[in-house]
Amino acid sequence: MSLLVNMGRTDRLVRLAGAAAVTTVALSGRVSKGTAAGLAVWAAAMLFSGASGHCPLYRPFGFSTCR
Repeated sequence: MSLLVNMGRTDRLVRLAGAAAVTTVALSGRVSKGTAAGLAVWAAAMLFSGASGHCPLYRPFGFSTCR
């Protein structure tokens, strides 16, 4: 199964930067372990979508940020 690229360059870069920021907060020790785990899951999802160029939530709505 191949993933349809439905994200443009800017969208991908913003998600990768967001994943880095969320990971930094999760690993900082300033949040509880439960919150850190939730943030890690969120960061992983942003990293996947940013790296692959595919956002699963865009498809049902027919949305794309590709030009």
